[in-house]
Amino acid sequence: MEVSNELHPRQPVVVSDKETGTSYILSELLGKGAFAKCYLSKEIGTERLFAVKVVSSSILSDKQHGCFIREEIAIHSLLHHKNIVNFKKAFTENLSLYIVLELCSNGSLKQLMKQRNQLSLVETKYMLKHILTGVKYLHDKDIVHGDLKLENIFLSSRMIPKIGDFGLSTLISYEEDLLTDYCGTMNYMAPEIISHGGHSFAVDIWAVGCILYKMISGKLPFETHSQNVKEKILSCDFDPHHPGLRKKISNFIMKILNKHPRKRPSAEDLLQDEFLSNSFIPSLLPVSCLWEAPMHRDLFSRTHGSNSKCRKLKRNPITRKGRSIVKKIGKNKKLSKLGRNLHKRIVKPDRFAVKNH
Repeated sequence: MEVSNELHPRQPVVVSDKETGTSYILSELLGKGAFAKCYLSKEIGTERLFAVKVVSSSILSDKQHGCFIREEIAIHSLLHHKNIVNFKKAFTENLSLYIVLELCSNGSLKQLMKQRNQLSLVETKYMLKHILTGVKYLHDKDIVHGDLKLENIFLSSRMIPKIGDFGLSTLISYEEDLLTDYCGTMNYMAPEIISHGGHSFAVDIWAVGCILYKMISGKLPFETHSQNVKEKILSCDFDPHHPGLRKKISNFIMKILNKHPRKRPSAEDLLQDEFLSNSFIPSLLPVSCLWEAPMHRDLFSRTHGSNSKCRKLKRNPITRKGRSIVKKIGKNKKLSKLGRNLHKRIVKPDRFAVKNH
């Protein structure tokens, strides 16, 4: 769903769910898509904030569009996971449909990338781990999202990435079933969708690869404004060695953006890959990440032993005396042998420093 630039598109209105007697004040326009507009809303009585998608009667009256909306609600209402935007309820009033959803107050990953252009390696791994965890949950539920992209990854008030917008999602009845609908967003569309060869869960993995490439490099691997974009996707013609990308990252991306869907790893495989499983990933990111790369200390202050390397550091705390010595000798170019060893021992964790790649 595209984010709107309109801050106050109309006067606030009140809508009510007659079954529960709950009413909501709809105010600021948060975004709009092909079938719906999304508004900031406040639940009267509790003052809790939500995002409410409004689908007009004209969309609902269209047989095909109405079917998509009903299927979206049926699928989304089944999902309960920390990396999935929470579905609260859906109701109708005056022939319009209102879908009440969890409010992700820090916007979308697309907004973040528009502000930052590219993320540091630590931030990228943090986002990727959460996205893959959400994708794994969906696939374990036999659900193909079908439209994973920056716009559909939302950030909660605590900077937790959450997958949303299930308008193109499908429930796979049998493991070997293949979908044939030509759907999705071209920048993130897997080769098997373009070739009409039938597709399944692997299309979501491909889309995650495109998201990863964008986060770490600042550009998508397949840009729609480039010539012959379909041919490039079909032949997997992208630059895996984009300037600034480390070899490990390039290799990881190449595993994901494999033109053969059966050769792509699953979400679970990727979560267990050394790229994610054997590296420092903070438990949370500071909200300041929305406009600037986080400071080293901010990442560690938000880590609660979720990573083996971090736990190792916590088992070897730096004493106050050690810190004071480092301050004295840290800038001295002529360190003694003892000073150099102490300096290396205490300051060595610079391998966790945040750098852009």
